[in-house]
Amino acid sequence: MSINYSKKQTFNSNELSFLFSAFGMKLFVRPRKGDIYSRNNPNGSCTFYFNAEYYEKLKINMTNTAKQGKFAESNAESDWTNLLYRLIHSIDIESNEKIPTEDYYEVMCKYWGTN
Repeated sequence: MSINYSKKQTFNSNELSFLFSAFGMKLFVRPRKGDIYSRNNPNGSCTFYFNAEYYEKLKINMTNTAKQGKFAESNAESDWTNLLYRLIHSIDIESNEKIPTEDYYEVMCKYWGTN
């Protein structure tokens, strides 16, 4: 069974730290193995390649979090809002595009603990 990777987005180091924190605190649905593959870029940014099903779950989860006013409770509301905007505006992956082999979950899960 092949996994459908449909969207990609490049996040800068600040956006990556927000995502890492949100996943670590379970503010957003955490990726599991195979949900996000990543490519590090020379400028310190990272491009995420999203599994189609996980992308939709994360987009809905982040949108609901914003609608519940949780972004507004933070002293970084505009950063969270920008992160949601960037996720929503992820671009389609070309059918012939090579997906990187680095699994974001495999790299980061050791920092999140088991819960």
